[in-house]
Amino acid sequence: MPMTGWRIGYAAGPAEIIKGLHNVHQFMVMCAPTVSQYAALEALLHGEPFVQMMVAEYDRRAQAAGQRG
Repeated sequence: MPMTGWRIGYAAGPAEIIKGLHNVHQFMVMCAPTVSQYAALEALLHGEPFVQMMVAEYDRRAQAAGQRG
């Protein structure tokens, strides 16, 4: 099941603001955000039909590509 993962960024600003931002950041990166955890659980519990649809579509595309030779 596809899920995005990498999030890369930076911040610039006054030192006191960046220090506060750093403190918040420490708590945000210890684990996946709560909403992502719930989304992953939903995908694990109810996502199989969508996985099967993706597999069928990828197979259809592979077959089409193979026919073009």
